[in-house]
Amino acid sequence: MMIEILVEGCLRKENGILREAHSTVTAIIQDDLVIIVDTSSKEYRHRLLKNLEQKGIDRHRVDMVVLTHTHADHISNLDLFPQAKILAHPLENLALVHCPVTDNELLSAGIRILHTPGHTAGSISVYVENEQCIIAGDAIPTAENISKNLPPGICINYEMAIASMQKILSQAKCVIPGHGKEVHLPL
Repeated sequence: MMIEILVEGCLRKENGILREAHSTVTAIIQDDLVIIVDTSSKEYRHRLLKNLEQKGIDRHRVDMVVLTHTHADHISNLDLFPQAKILAHPLENLALVHCPVTDNELLSAGIRILHTPGHTAGSISVYVENEQCIIAGDAIPTAENISKNLPPGICINYEMAIASMQKILSQAKCVIPGHGKEVHLPL
């Protein structure tokens, strides 16, 4: 099994105001199965296409796209994967989704969905068990959220967001945040 960050996302703030947001895009490859987690923003479309080609991933052969939640900075390149099943939690915008998924649902051997609400009610993360790596979406937006034990700056419920962070950090040896590069634990 292989985990590849295809696009490293970012958050940019000025004077405490969010000015720019682009999600990280991650591929999980297990034998012939290809899963993409989040698709980032239109501004990162060219970067995503270039990196898919460099990694030898045919976008028409992607089996699944997991949306950690349905904010625009995570879903704007969904159309690049026309053959993929689109998965998200049922509390998200199901107009985009083919297959609703729930907590602890297995996508394939060793690849599990974790319901990690707080940022949104339907936020999910993807746990790649043999790597002890969790692709966290905005349950953990950046490495700074881990180092400072801060929930996402935008969240519907502070307590749920903290509980979801703890759930992730108690199981993972590495975390891929919603907007950044892989973080190895402990920091």
